[in-house]
Amino acid sequence: MGKRHVLITGGAGRVASTLRQHWGARYRLRLADVRPVVDLDRHEEYVELDITDLGSFTVACEGIDTILHLAADPSPQADFYQSLLSLNIIGGTTASRRRDGPVAAASYSPPASTPC
Repeated sequence: MGKRHVLITGGAGRVASTLRQHWGARYRLRLADVRPVVDLDRHEEYVELDITDLGSFTVACEGIDTILHLAADPSPQADFYQSLLSLNIIGGTTASRRRDGPVAAASYSPPASTPC
């Protein structure tokens, strides 16, 4: 059996960049983002992906064993309806509906000083 093939949404972001460094070539990575991912290694590939587009998400999931959903708006000032709903919640739901296998998702929690 070959290496596990992992799709990472938000592949150009800080968390994905850190994972790429620490994981090395342990997994085959498909890095999906609306922003280009630079400095790809041999075990990595980039796909341009808007996670709110179900058809594109379905194509990006082909041949994938595990999805790590990291795509989100990292800004503490992000508006829920303008940004967070589509990226953090709808995108995560789309990821979970596209796979029978494992799906992991990160969510953003505002600082304790932020009123809810």
